[in-house]
Amino acid sequence: DNFTLDGTTLALSSGDFTVDVAGNIILDADDGVIRLFDGSTEYGRLLKNGDSFQFQSQVADGDILFKGDDGGSAITALTLDMSAAGAATFASTIAAGIINSTGSNTSTNIATGAAGVGIVLKNTSDTDGNFAPIDFYNSTGYITARVGAEFQDAGDRNTDLFFSTRANGGALTERMRVSSTGGAVFTPVAGGHAVFNQGGIDADFRVESDTKTHALFVAGDTGYVGIGLAPTHNFNLQSAGAVEARFQSTDGDCSLQISSDTDEGQSSELVFMSGTSGRGSIVYDHNVTAASQAMIFKAGDNGVTAMTILGSGAATHYGVLNVNTSSSDGSESRFYVNPGGSGDNCTVALKQDDASTV
Repeated sequence: DNFTLDGTTLALSSGDFTVDVAGNIILDADDGVIRLFDGSTEYGRLLKNGDSFQFQSQVADGDILFKGDDGGSAITALTLDMSAAGAATFASTIAAGIINSTGSNTSTNIATGAAGVGIVLKNTSDTDGNFAPIDFYNSTGYITARVGAEFQDAGDRNTDLFFSTRANGGALTERMRVSSTGGAVFTPVAGGHAVFNQGGIDADFRVESDTKTHALFVAGDTGYVGIGLAPTHNFNLQSAGAVEARFQSTDGDCSLQISSDTDEGQSSELVFMSGTSGRGSIVYDHNVTAASQAMIFKAGDNGVTAMTILGSGAATHYGVLNVNTSSSDGSESRFYVNPGGSGDNCTVALKQDDASTV
């Protein structure tokens, strides 16, 4: 008795209107639109859009909410924010095979430009040291890897980026960290290592310092190593001003070794240069016979042999030998020629330019 039929409008003056049928309830609109009103205000539509089903909010900036009951508690499972181009907020996790983010980002400023496409992780906690991770799980439910940002100062922008992995039977462990100041720390396991250019291609490795563009340089094509420059030899060290290389042991002996290959016909050489010109050198001749091995001292633009010391101990000096027996403090000085052992003979021969003995 409370129904009123006025043309195409069926009105109920009070109470609820229940439609209870034994079969289906069918709403059939030839124009494909079902409109939802509250009083005279339209707030939503269900409509057919081509071959698609369209669910549409009609209130300006009116959000669309998906609500439910979680164990007796009312929850909003999903909110679509119409004032933010439909930004979706899920109350809990999202399970998906692939998440595909597609958009247009016209900004070229990676430091301050707004991202038009990508993934945004936000931790609303103001606790220093909190973090926002991306976790990787295996089929048995273990977190096997994690990439995350740790907010060192939650109220500011000091944020570290960290990478963690997990070995069999072990715990999730941080292996690399890039700090907010740009510092990088690697933490491999015992026996582990860090490799640059494992593919073995022609890619240089270069480290810059505050004042040098080539503080350390490894040439990708030759493997040459340079400190202070791009190397032209197996190892180059170059710097302005006085250059000093120091080898020091804090609790034992210290040695500098120069080695040739196993072929005893090779030589080891220490060359003294002026720019790119050789001025002098110390050469060790690796003769197969120990007594015939020789240490040779060269001078005069590396063209004059000044002295040769054989493996037998015999020494030959070429040119003038000046022996100063005076002492700066007035004490007695001597020049000794000592034979190799008790009872051995000792000969001192002084020769003139014509090779005659003095």
